[in-house]
Amino acid sequence: MTLHEAMRQALRAAGRGMTAAEIALAVNAGESYRNRDGSPVAASQVALRASNYSHLFDREGAQIFLASDAWGDTAPALQTGTAEAQAHRVARAELTRVQPTPSDDLRRLVYAGSFISAADADVHVPPSPGLYAIRLADDAALPREFAELALTRGHRIAYVGKATTSLRTRLVSQELRARGHGTFFRSIGAVLGFRPAPGSMAGRKNGRNYGFVPADEAAIIRWINNNMLVNWVEVDPELQRSSEARLIRQHCPVFNLAGNPEASTRLLALRAECVRIASAAASGP
Repeated sequence: MTLHEAMRQALRAAGRGMTAAEIALAVNAGESYRNRDGSPVAASQVALRASNYSHLFDREGAQIFLASDAWGDTAPALQTGTAEAQAHRVARAELTRVQPTPSDDLRRLVYAGSFISAADADVHVPPSPGLYAIRLADDAALPREFAELALTRGHRIAYVGKATTSLRTRLVSQELRARGHGTFFRSIGAVLGFRPAPGSMAGRKNGRNYGFVPADEAAIIRWINNNMLVNWVEVDPELQRSSEARLIRQHCPVFNLAGNPEASTRLLALRAECVRIASAAASGP
């Protein structure tokens, strides 16, 4: 069990908001989670995890609550008529009322049930600027190491990005179909075990924009179509940079590297390997 899962368990059992110290005490008492070195969980760890996993937890002052979306089918305290539960509902309603529209869009981007199969993206994604999210399907055949890493995130969002001019160009053409410099496409190809042709980027200014041979590109596209879902929101370009950065910090998607506080060192190594192969000078006879 991960720390955030143990925290959710403690909050469900309590049926109310708790401070970080109270949650740490409950987790340690239940022995559902221990640090790798065997030491008990500290309140500072709980507070940091609640901040990093804001899709699972709400913060109001010193109190940490289980987000309404994370209750699943049972929400003991928030379904009761207790004064604390009522106050929490009122506070959440007030926060929702004063938040600007872009915040609502970001929530819809990540949580709404409007994800569609990547195979259908060519038809439905518009040519407008916006933000996009790529999500693992429930039965995605991701290599074990990265499947386990995704589980530690507590969600299935694999990548978040922005399209300053056209979602259709950036998300569909580049990220899903390899027609251009798609960061996600290069990463998923490396994770699936594909490698660029040796020396294919030798002498070029940006050797990081490696690609794959056509047969491998076709195989990667088939994998994406069978294992990935996509969603998007049309957002003004002026709001995209800060919104994208916020989403990456909050959700730490497995395939995002830049700005990700939990960036995968394994993914970094695989991409570096691809760059070395593609940038290698041609060997002599």
